[in-house]
Amino acid sequence: MMNFGISGGTITPGTQWHQVNGDCRYEMLMKSLPNFVFYGFGAFDSKLTTFNVDTFKKAYVQLINDT
Repeated sequence: MMNFGISGGTITPGTQWHQVNGDCRYEMLMKSLPNFVFYGFGAFDSKLTTFNVDTFKKAYVQLINDT
């Protein structure tokens, strides 16, 4: 099992800890060709002052489709 998570990571684009563009871990996840992927986003996104439900949903669906 591999964990490519970022502590305090978010899925909302443009944030400091945006999972997809945060660092090389997203690229490593994509190259690993996993059989299963478990996501746990939302806890930190919901605390953002710029949180928007529609933006969050769109980003989450895009990430799921990409993997």
